Amino acid sequence: MNNYEIKYVLTPTLTEDRAKEAIIKMEKLINDNKGQIVSTEDSGRQGLTCNFRNAKNVTTGIFVLTTFKMAGANVRELERKIKLFDQVMRYLIVNNDNIPAPRPKKPRKIKTEGETPVGEEMARVEAPTA
Repeated sequence: MNNYEIKYVLTPTLTEDRAKEAIIKMEKLINDNKGQIVSTEDSGRQGLTCNFRNAKNVTTGIFVLTTFKMAGANVRELERKIKLFDQVMRYLIVNNDNIPAPRPKKPRKIKTEGETPVGEEMARVEAPTA
């Protein structure tokens, strides 16, 4: 079984109770397709950064992130069923097994007063005169 995440946006016209019912229905879809729910995180209502083709006047949505385990062959059937689910405006399923761990960032040296970075010093020396 592979690890997956699905991020989906529910229509903003849903009340809190209807949104919870839609989340439970989505979890049931995953379980019915031989998946195992790991966690579900409801981010609540958030503004949309762009318009969707099928919902031009919609400016908000209810964002939900669910992580689950499922065999790869069952994901296509799950996607087919999600497309029939009217309350979901958009969704994205990502396989988490192939994502590498993030590399740690290198600490940056902070420039102090009176100190010239090496690159600027070299640029002054090597600059051609016209």
